[in-house]
Amino acid sequence: MRDVGWAKSLAPVARVGTALRRFCPRGAVVRCAVPTLLLAIISSAHAQTYPTHPIRVIVGPGPDIVARLFAPKLTEALGQQVVVEPRPGAGGVIAAQSVANAAPDGYLLLQATASYTINTAMGTLPLDLAKDFAPIALVSTMPGFAVIGWNGFVAPKGTPAVVIARLDAALAAGLDDAALRQRLAAAGYETAAKSTPLEFAAFIAADTARWLDLVAKTRMKSN
Repeated sequence: MRDVGWAKSLAPVARVGTALRRFCPRGAVVRCAVPTLLLAIISSAHAQTYPTHPIRVIVGPGPDIVARLFAPKLTEALGQQVVVEPRPGAGGVIAAQSVANAAPDGYLLLQATASYTINTAMGTLPLDLAKDFAPIALVSTMPGFAVIGWNGFVAPKGTPAVVIARLDAALAAGLDDAALRQRLAAAGYETAAKSTPLEFAAFIAADTARWLDLVAKTRMKSN
């Protein structure tokens, strides 16, 4: 049987070559190609071997129990240790900025919660989960009297789509685990329906818009 794995790994490079021929000036393709091809090769190799070392999940405001429940399942699915690292304080700014400014390689994630969309709407968080990060998946919700709390995971903006898909699949495996669902329920959380990264991004955007509208109507201000 013919091995086509090498051909698949070069597919991104082939696509880059096509783009270069289209947009680079005649005679300048080589000068344009060298750095771009190197970036494509490195990105492709990284996505295929990810992960090769431990992954950290940063937790800002709120309990870290959701991240700690999913960490063992992620470790099992990805084959690398997943470590939960609390970074409370400043209404989530410290945690969010540490992940937003990290390399987009999938090794530093953020446990995203409703606190971030609320603080974005209130103007106390200079970041937007949907715009400044790469959403991965919604994993749990916590219905309340007036608001609905939720938890999910995001990565730094620019994280390769293949890496996001790998993380999404690992989280989906956790959602399928009956024991994990029982532990979430015992902690007061409902397991979220499986969602794609695009669906989670839309969910975050809608939640942020809802809070922006509420802040505008009630003229809410941070203390």
